[in-house]
Amino acid sequence: MRFILDMNVSPVLADWLRSEGHDAIHVSQAMTDDIAYMPASELLTRYRKKSLSPVEVARAAIARLETFEGAVNAFVLYDPQTALEMARASEARWHAGTPQGLVDGVPVALKDTVLARGWPRRRCRVVWRTGRSSVLSLRTIGRKQRN
Repeated sequence: MRFILDMNVSPVLADWLRSEGHDAIHVSQAMTDDIAYMPASELLTRYRKKSLSPVEVARAAIARLETFEGAVNAFVLYDPQTALEMARASEARWHAGTPQGLVDGVPVALKDTVLARGWPRRRCRVVWRTGRSSVLSLRTIGRKQRN
């Protein structure tokens, strides 16, 4: 038999079920191998080791969004082509050993009220006085500032 055990049950039970010849996995074990549940630090470690690429992560994120978006309705704007283009550029930088900042290639979803160049804003009227948005900050985090 196949068992998927939830967080209310000890992972030890999954080990025991496997020892008895069953196909068993605990949710915590499943989440560690699923790209959707990997923390950014793990994604970046795997990018450095070249055991995972930003393109694979972007494709997994897009597939997950396309699977669940109909039921969740969480996104107003969706641009998978640009996401894949950005992931390919990130992958090239990682392969060259020149990642752009500390979170290069980590997928991010933005609220539609956040200022992002090239994207329309759906709510709220805020004047962009500083010339620097959180999106720009995220794209440049960890890069050396130019004088």
